[in-house]
Amino acid sequence: MAVFLVVGIAVNAILITNHANTPRPKQETTQTEKNESSAFSFVGVGDHLIHEPIYYYQTQPYHFDSIYEATKPAIQDADLAFINAETLMAGESFGLGGYPMFNGPKELVDALDRTGFDWLALSSNHTLDRGVEGLQAQLDDLATRFPHISVTGSHRSADEPYIVRDINGIRVGLLGYTYGLNGMELPEGEEYRVDRIDETKIRHDMEQLSKISDVQLVSMHWGEEYNTQITEEQARYARLLHELGAEVVIGTHPHVIGPVEILKGEQQDTLVYYSLGNFLSAQDRPECMVG
Repeated sequence: MAVFLVVGIAVNAILITNHANTPRPKQETTQTEKNESSAFSFVGVGDHLIHEPIYYYQTQPYHFDSIYEATKPAIQDADLAFINAETLMAGESFGLGGYPMFNGPKELVDALDRTGFDWLALSSNHTLDRGVEGLQAQLDDLATRFPHISVTGSHRSADEPYIVRDINGIRVGLLGYTYGLNGMELPEGEEYRVDRIDETKIRHDMEQLSKISDVQLVSMHWGEEYNTQITEEQARYARLLHELGAEVVIGTHPHVIGPVEILKGEQQDTLVYYSLGNFLSAQDRPECMVG
């Protein structure tokens, strides 16, 4: 049996500069306002897709740090490091499994934390692979053991505040959305648990987040699997996010690298990575082994 374990080792890195144009309450005056500009570094990697071979041949206790060794220096050097948590890591109590209904060991989160990731996108078509209970367990574990890691796209309650990280005096707002949930539906009254791509919701979220943050970074789980070109829907939502003031749009889901473009505007430019490809998976198609 051939086992394919793929780590995409190209880390996408950018430097985001804030020119302190956003008014702030007086009590929040920082060094950013005194200087002409401030900046922070950001790295992002793509789909963290936990197929069974990634953990099947290990003996417990699981220890995954070596998988991330090659990318650890670049990730730890960044002020903000993003990864797309494509599949749950809710642990054995929910049953481990790969395609098509994924769930990996909790120890994977420990390894991600030690590697230096501090922003997890947790909204994908696999987010409900272990039901609402599995998602809740994943969120509870992250909130309890890793409160310093920001989680976007999924929520423990309907009244969770928007996520804003203070990085070098810049208030950095984070959002995340998914196109769907593989046909699964959230219980009535619990639609808040996963953020779906919807123009009305995105407009509302960006309007509210812009009031309390200087720059906004948005994760979008979108597009077509294994398609290296962008769809009309991706292009439309990229333009919408640009119009609403997003500085960076990070695309995930296709499992292959997609185009990159900068949308120019009077208020801000928006860097759009339509798909970062796979970061970790057991997919062995050549185009899926690059991330």
